Amino acid sequence: MGVEKTEEAKKLEAEFLELLEGSFNYTPPERGEIRNATILQIDPKGDIIVDLGAKQDGIVPAQDIDRLDPEYRAKLKVDEQVPVYVIILVITTAT
Repeated sequence: MGVEKTEEAKKLEAEFLELLEGSFNYTPPERGEIRNATILQIDPKGDIIVDLGAKQDGIVPAQDIDRLDPEYRAKLKVDEQVPVYVIILVITTAT
C-alpha cells in the first residue's frame, strides 16, 4: 500500500535536499581571505555583525568602520552584502 506524495510534500523535500547539498559545499573562512558577507546588525556603538556563511557570525569593529568613506559608511544597511577581510579566526567547540 503506497502513499502518494502531495505536491507540497514534493516541494518541501526538494527544498530540503537543496539545503542539504548546499551544506556540503561549506568552506570555512581563512585568515587573509576577502569574503562577501551579509550585514545582520549594526549596533549603537557602531560595530557591525556579519554573516560570512560560517558557523559563527563575524564582527567588524566600529574603529574599522570609521576608516571608511563617510558617504559609503552612511549607506551601510542590514541585509546588504559587503566585502570583509578575515583577520582573526575564533574556533570554539561545544563541551
